[in-house]
Amino acid sequence: LKDRWKGGRAFIIGNGPSLKQQDLLPLRDELTFFTNWGFLHPDYEAIRPKFHCSSSHEIFGGWGAKNPRLNEDFATKFAARSAGVRKVFSWRFEESLRAAGTFAPDELDFMLFDRPKFLIDEIGGIDLDVRKIMHDGYTVVITFCMPLAVHLGVKEIFLLGCDCDYGI
Repeated sequence: LKDRWKGGRAFIIGNGPSLKQQDLLPLRDELTFFTNWGFLHPDYEAIRPKFHCSSSHEIFGGWGAKNPRLNEDFATKFAARSAGVRKVFSWRFEESLRAAGTFAPDELDFMLFDRPKFLIDEIGGIDLDVRKIMHDGYTVVITFCMPLAVHLGVKEIFLLGCDCDYGI
């Protein structure tokens, strides 16, 4: 996928409450990345995003899960709406996702994100090289989507629904 969208632009769609009333249909023919539960947005199927990323270990039972399995509610709803979308998860869950057979094998991609990992504020920056271990940016937008967009050669990245307040 290296430089496949060289010089292009990408839209990364988070899960913030600001998206609830947002018409995303103008993004239909754009390079789009949705995240986590973003497939619940009413425009998701019409947009047919190129990528859907989830770095969340919580939907697999958390970091300590001995036998990680994708949350059934997430899997059922996501599979029903995401045919043809490239799904990007942590490599740690590759075996369980492929064994479950919920998604077409050619729609699954994996990034190296697992313990030991570093928080980007601890190391003072973010390494955007997807061929290395991904550092934790506290959100899938920073941990997976932005590095993947850079790898694809994207020149401009637009963030939507990345409300950045987390109640703080």
